[in-house]
Amino acid sequence: TGAGDLIYTVRLEVAVGGLGCRNSVSDTVTVYARPDAFWTTVPVCLNDTTLFTNATSTTDVIAQWNWDFGDGSSSTQANPAHVYTVPGTYAVSLIARDSRGCEDIFTDSVTVYPLPVADFSVDTASCGVDTVCTGVAVQFHDLSTLAPEGGIIQNLDWDFDEDGITDASSADPIFTYNVPGTYDVRLITTSQFGCTDTMIKPLVLLEPPVALFSKDTSVNCGPVSITFRDLSSGFITGRSWVTYSFTPLGTRVVLDSTNTAGNYTPADFVSNYSNDTTYYVQQTVTNCCGTFSFLDSVVLKPYPVAGFAFNKDSLCSNDVNFLFSRFSLGNPDSLVIDFGDGQTSVVNPQSTTTHPYTWPKVKHTYAANDTAIIPFLVTLTAYNECGDSTFSDSVLIEPKNVQAFFVVDTQQNCVNQPVEFYDRSYGAIQSVKWCLDYNPVTGVCNTALATGDTTSFTYTTAGTYTVANFVTGACDKDTSTLQIIVRPSPTAAFTMSTNSICENQSVQFTNQSTVVGSQQPVYLWDFGDGAQSSQLNPQHAYTDYGDYGVCLTVTYGNGCDHTVCDTVSVSDIPTVDFFVENACAGDTVVFFDSTQVATGTITNTTWKIQGQGDFFNPMPPPLVFDMAGLYAVTLIQESDAGCVDSITKILRINPVPIAGFTIRPDTTVDSCGSSTAFFFNDSSISSVPLQYRWDFDLANPGTMTSFLRNPGLRTFPDTGYFYIRLDVWNADSCWDSFTDTLFVPPNSRVDFSPRNPEACMGDEIQFYDSTSYRQGSSNTTLRYFWDFGDGHTSTLQNPAHIYDSAGTYFVKLVVQDPFCLDSLIREVTIHQVPEAIIQPGDYELCSENFITISSRSLMQFTNGDRIDSLIWSLSDGREIRVFRDSLVDIYFEEEGLYELNLRAVTDKGCEDVADAVVNIRVYPTPEVLLDPVHWNKDNARTFSFSPVVRKAQNALYHWTFGNGDSLDAKVLKLPQVKSYKDKLCRIDYEINYVVGLTVTNRIQGFGECVGLDTTAIQMEGYHLNVPNAFVPDYQGYGEASVFLPKGKQLKTYHLRILDEWGNTLFESTALDENGSPVEYWDGTFKGDKVP
Repeated sequence: TGAGDLIYTVRLEVAVGGLGCRNSVSDTVTVYARPDAFWTTVPVCLNDTTLFTNATSTTDVIAQWNWDFGDGSSSTQANPAHVYTVPGTYAVSLIARDSRGCEDIFTDSVTVYPLPVADFSVDTASCGVDTVCTGVAVQFHDLSTLAPEGGIIQNLDWDFDEDGITDASSADPIFTYNVPGTYDVRLITTSQFGCTDTMIKPLVLLEPPVALFSKDTSVNCGPVSITFRDLSSGFITGRSWVTYSFTPLGTRVVLDSTNTAGNYTPADFVSNYSNDTTYYVQQTVTNCCGTFSFLDSVVLKPYPVAGFAFNKDSLCSNDVNFLFSRFSLGNPDSLVIDFGDGQTSVVNPQSTTTHPYTWPKVKHTYAANDTAIIPFLVTLTAYNECGDSTFSDSVLIEPKNVQAFFVVDTQQNCVNQPVEFYDRSYGAIQSVKWCLDYNPVTGVCNTALATGDTTSFTYTTAGTYTVANFVTGACDKDTSTLQIIVRPSPTAAFTMSTNSICENQSVQFTNQSTVVGSQQPVYLWDFGDGAQSSQLNPQHAYTDYGDYGVCLTVTYGNGCDHTVCDTVSVSDIPTVDFFVENACAGDTVVFFDSTQVATGTITNTTWKIQGQGDFFNPMPPPLVFDMAGLYAVTLIQESDAGCVDSITKILRINPVPIAGFTIRPDTTVDSCGSSTAFFFNDSSISSVPLQYRWDFDLANPGTMTSFLRNPGLRTFPDTGYFYIRLDVWNADSCWDSFTDTLFVPPNSRVDFSPRNPEACMGDEIQFYDSTSYRQGSSNTTLRYFWDFGDGHTSTLQNPAHIYDSAGTYFVKLVVQDPFCLDSLIREVTIHQVPEAIIQPGDYELCSENFITISSRSLMQFTNGDRIDSLIWSLSDGREIRVFRDSLVDIYFEEEGLYELNLRAVTDKGCEDVADAVVNIRVYPTPEVLLDPVHWNKDNARTFSFSPVVRKAQNALYHWTFGNGDSLDAKVLKLPQVKSYKDKLCRIDYEINYVVGLTVTNRIQGFGECVGLDTTAIQMEGYHLNVPNAFVPDYQGYGEASVFLPKGKQLKTYHLRILDEWGNTLFESTALDENGSPVEYWDGTFKGDKVP
């Protein structure tokens, strides 16, 4: 101890008990002074660098620094710097080791404060989460958070317009933008310990859009297509176009509408063929800041439209009548008709006072034609001041001749094969009809008539058939015929001797085909495995398993044939195999079946084992062969398909030797009067050479062994019973063993045990003698000498001893009887007792908070022991156990004065209690409970709050209402009433605010204790949406069949529906409890539908 090195002289003296003989020896021990490890630092914020200042003192040179930063990181620098990645309090240890190997450890705590998390939100109304309008006050809300161990948020610095200047420092500031654009809003949040975080969010400022468009043409004659070029500007979220006109009665009619962006091309504008037609086109653009429209008109004059209709006096007539009234529109001045045969005519209107004009009928005669239909293209052209138009149509003049004709794919075919017929007639105007078996003499059709340009028919009987083709022209009919010859066909059929076989088996096929006697059939068999045959009744063998399609084709000399198929299933023959190992006589033999079958399963298994019999199980039981020799083993397997195979193997059973030996004591050696040596000789029986292994002490296997056949003389180091075994085995690994027992008479044998071989410094250890006495002696004739390994001795039989220092001690007991002397050494481990030390000082805090207190106890000792747990005891009965950490966080819920004590316990159970306690003063923290709010039903924006506050002492009260308003008071007024004012006449969404009450107790000489509670309030939006149309006769779901405005939170409401003369058809002022209209109009007045 102390600041300097110390030198000790150690002297050992040895004396022999009553003889007076003694000797001594001396030496010196130098004890070096340890270095005094110490360091300092200051708290930092997360991700900042912690600088450690080394203040260690030493009388030598420090050779090694070992820092443990408490987060798994370390350093060997003298003055290291470290960056913590997780906030918290860390126990940092410094071990200083000098050049002589002496070291010291110093542990203290380092605090790393968490960073605040900067965040905020913006009330952006209907413009989205990041967009607002210019000229409107923008409400910002601080959403920054900070972990409790980081203290409180001290400062908020807002920069709204990117000028680098702080514009506000409150939690809910308001700012108005006058210039559109995108701004990066910056919030810097600073904690009470100076830790900062920054949040930047973009905010888009918009202006209302401008609607504008132009036309791409000035043409005023209809019909005309006009594209309106979009010239609107500004940020636009919604765009619509509508085209409408008015009826003669003044009713507005929407003709076209769309919500697409860009240029707008509605349907073609057309005139009404009597007067100028006016159309109106309106563009509407909108964004969240407003809606604007632009209106223009299109005036059209009527445009001539040529048109006519015609008919003939009869189907085959050449006289055609043309009608223009009701078909030629747009008030043309004249019509010119071209009849398509080289003749034209000018037609003038009969009357121009009616709209549209009326025209005379015109008849025209075309030249006849007897060979083909002649089309004449008739063209009519109409003229007026807007231009001209042309209309054309074809007039068909039918011929007077039709020709029937058809072809076939073959005129000679086989029975049951189809014949295809194709019409090639000329001049037919109706569907062709077919008779497939026609009698040209009687004109009778023996089959049902078929229709169409093509048809197909299959004849089931051989013979010659007449086929007729009937066609109809515009003015006449015709018939054509053709003969078809149908040849006979064979009918293929066969049977099989079996349709399920095993591999390498054959199937007999029997031909059962039906043939006409006059025909010479040819047979072709396809067996499905690539093989074929032309025999009448073939036989075929299959060499591999699987399903095979077998087909027989029978062919006549006339080319007619027929094919029939069937299936043969070929099953796999099992691949039989098994495994068995050669064994020794008397051993258990196990058989393992490894048979495989590709298809199906094994259903029957037979084992034929020589000398054991037959077994019909999938696996025979384990068998024992008593006699050595060769045994034949046969395995027969049959699958569920009846396929069988087998295999035979030879099993060899090897002979087993018989172990034995003899023991003869050695009488030539005497140790204190008892023999400990014996002769051992092999007496085993075997027909072949053997190998040997002796074990002379089975209680301690492997300690006394020999591999000689006759090991000869063996000396035993101890007395008692020894179990001796001889193992012998031959080259086939067949073996046997023989065991016998040998008793060696005992001498006195020393033994002892400590009551607790591992103890703490200062604990008393009781030692118990358990020496076994020599035959004929007792403990009264024995002498004892104990050496406790720390310089202390004893001659008692069962002494007790206390160790003052930690370490491992070798305790020796020497016991002497009248004849022999024996000794025994056992270890005793003494563990370090810790020192419980609390960081001094008195502590103060607010209730409902944690306090962190550290222990100054040395946590790790040089002998490897360490403090496993620190047990902190409070005067209120609580006990907090902290494992392997010098820091403790203690939560105090109630105010009062508390005493704190510390007990340190090592991992070996040694413990210590601190000599001094610390006092902790806990001041009251206000308890705040905001009860559910109550509001005035006549004013949905007025709320009242009646909080419950306990433990308030010399308190200040601070209200925040969520909209930037706040209130400070020294006296709590109940209830607290708050009215919110809206800046808009229409709010389509809910407004949510969080209302908070902070109560601060002012403690003289200490500071403040703060309590807080919040509650959420919700205000419904208020609006009125009036529909612009409804469908009284609508039968679907919803409210499309009635007229009902939609609103919410309305205080008063008055709906009147008037007709065009100002008469009231429907009236309502009814609202439900939510301020929503409830009465609808169904489109009737006094029960009658209104037009």
